[in-house]
Amino acid sequence: MIVSNKPHHLTSESAGSKPRILYLTKYSRLQASSRYRVFNWAKLLRDMGFSTDVLNLITEKRKKQKFNFYRQILQFIWRYDVIVLHKIIPSWTLRIILNSCKYLFNTIIILEFDDRIYSDKDLLNHYSQFKKTLSQCSKIIVSVEEMQKEIGTHHPRLTNKIEVLPTLIDLLAYPQHQSRSENRPFTIGWIGSSSGLQYLEQIEPYLRSFLKDKEGKAELVVVCDLPFKPGFNDYPVRNVRWELDKELDYFFMLEASLMPLDNSPRARCKAGFKAIQSLAAGTPVIASAVGFNKEVIAHGKNGYLAEKPSDFERYLEELYSMQDRSAMSQACKESAARFDYKAWIERYLEIVLNSQS
Repeated sequence: MIVSNKPHHLTSESAGSKPRILYLTKYSRLQASSRYRVFNWAKLLRDMGFSTDVLNLITEKRKKQKFNFYRQILQFIWRYDVIVLHKIIPSWTLRIILNSCKYLFNTIIILEFDDRIYSDKDLLNHYSQFKKTLSQCSKIIVSVEEMQKEIGTHHPRLTNKIEVLPTLIDLLAYPQHQSRSENRPFTIGWIGSSSGLQYLEQIEPYLRSFLKDKEGKAELVVVCDLPFKPGFNDYPVRNVRWELDKELDYFFMLEASLMPLDNSPRARCKAGFKAIQSLAAGTPVIASAVGFNKEVIAHGKNGYLAEKPSDFERYLEELYSMQDRSAMSQACKESAARFDYKAWIERYLEIVLNSQS
């Protein structure tokens, strides 16, 4: 069963001869990266008959449970055939434990990141530990090829250990015939955490121009943990506080989903996940032509790739003027299918279970 803030929860039903997998993740399921790259995979594999557990360092109440976390590791870690560390930089003590498991029990150790590694504050503060962990792991999983190239540049000897696995969705969780009100304004939206509002601010002048011109027939919705406060109050902005149980509903509110980025190393390592979720809801995406966005968006078919900030206004006008967006909406849903968990199960098992170094 999935864990776990109590020691007795870290138990699983026997799964015969199938490998037992332990996920050690920094965050609880409230964090999207842990939810989609750890908890969902653990449940999916458990439904297939594998024995899987998850142990998270930070609880859903955002409190560190360091003592409890390491106590459970010491007590139960020897049971597992595979240990996946998600955004965890092991202390020297944990590295010794993992190394012992690797050489005494032939345990597979996998390190996983889904954001730019060299922007992670914990990593930069413990870089020597991180380098030792990289060499200790059987595999390193990243979300985009840009991260694969970056790690390979810093650590050429590890190139053959690095695997790319996108952040995936359960397509069945997205209703395929969601009705949209014809009487509401043309709704464009941005969904993300407050750390990404800087990208929205970069295109704000062009959003303002578009929205003012529509005189109330279009609106901007920002779904975030903090409100978006534009420099001017002369166009409609609706701030919605993000809630986990409404996560998928937000994407069905929109006629167009915005994903602006700059061309920084951090932005180039973004996994494009909000774009993938938007496509699954049948919502066209206007995204900066940066990094993985170019893999997700087929320009003119399921959305648009903006080469510069002013392109966002141009493509919003094109979508707004489109008499029938149903064909593009259908193309969005079809293109999202390649990011469904089911399409990647075989590849995931190949990476995780056949990672002996």
